[in-house]
Amino acid sequence: MSDRAAFTRRRAPNLTGDAARWILAGVAALAALSLGAASARPVGEDPCFLAAGAEQGAGLPRAPWRARLDRDVAVYLIKHAQRACHRLEGLARGDARFAEGGSPDAGLAAVAGLLRGGILEPVYRSYPALRGQDLSDRPTTALDATPVPRQGGDRSGTPRFGLMIRPSRLARPTAVRLLRAADGAQAAFGKIAADRLKSTDLAKAEELIRVLSDVIAEIGFISSPAYAAFPDLWRAQVRRTMAETPPRTAASDASFRKAARAAGIVHVSERALSAIRCMLALSLRDGGSRDQLATIVWSKGGQARGPGDTAWKELPPGPQMGLYSRRQIPPDIIRRIGGVDIVFMDDDPPRMAGKTIDFENGRLVLKEP
Repeated sequence: MSDRAAFTRRRAPNLTGDAARWILAGVAALAALSLGAASARPVGEDPCFLAAGAEQGAGLPRAPWRARLDRDVAVYLIKHAQRACHRLEGLARGDARFAEGGSPDAGLAAVAGLLRGGILEPVYRSYPALRGQDLSDRPTTALDATPVPRQGGDRSGTPRFGLMIRPSRLARPTAVRLLRAADGAQAAFGKIAADRLKSTDLAKAEELIRVLSDVIAEIGFISSPAYAAFPDLWRAQVRRTMAETPPRTAASDASFRKAARAAGIVHVSERALSAIRCMLALSLRDGGSRDQLATIVWSKGGQARGPGDTAWKELPPGPQMGLYSRRQIPPDIIRRIGGVDIVFMDDDPPRMAGKTIDFENGRLVLKEP
């Protein structure tokens, strides 16, 4: 399971023989709890109302429940829900950068409606003065700050999401309901994103992926306060995800074996082994299964964005550590190094064969032996 310190989209080695794929890992976290005092810009229109095709105050009944949370957390949730809706609105209007034609997409409007009904309306019931304001351009604050995504980790006990939110600032029933709403919106949008990518030319796919990733990231950021306040909810989510691990097949075994052959013989330094052990320990702390094993994959690079970032940050190509369930991996490609079971997967032509994997400045690096 990936660290949720930021949302990352990464070009990964092809394990199926098709054109290079993007792996989208939904990740989000925060670093502190105070929001700045900058006032919101009242514009009289909420982007989630517009994206849902509704007028202010129309189209949905008032929420049947009231969110119990501090105002700074409320502003954070509104901001990220509205940022997602701005991008949904652009897609629904058929912006020429993202799609051809101009017909509104009822599915996208429905996703905006889920955000409006499940996130915004319950929050507005507690803070009615925030209704009708567009907070999406709210300046970056401490609550949005995230640590730089790093491979590995430490054993210092630092909270997984970079902050601690006391339950008094976000009631548990509210956290559970907000997570349910965010998950519903994410699942609905995921189906739309998959359909759009299937019907998009390869030449246009990367730009479309950028916009789809923005929506997925913003909806993911909505979940961070709930998981930070109640880590057991995050552990339960990890366990559910692990339970959905697809079974091995002859085709998947062939794909993994091909990538493992490309990797050849790879050496691992003690520093890198220590980082891998730390990653496995953190995964167990967060509810991961003991059947997980470490992978080192050659990544073609990617991009990452945290809640406070306005643009995607480039991630360079290089070795990337990760996790797989043993139920997914053919046993004959697992190597044991320094007491750690590792699977190496490389691209074609190979980049890691005969080299040493080391760990410097929070990342795996490739060195000559």
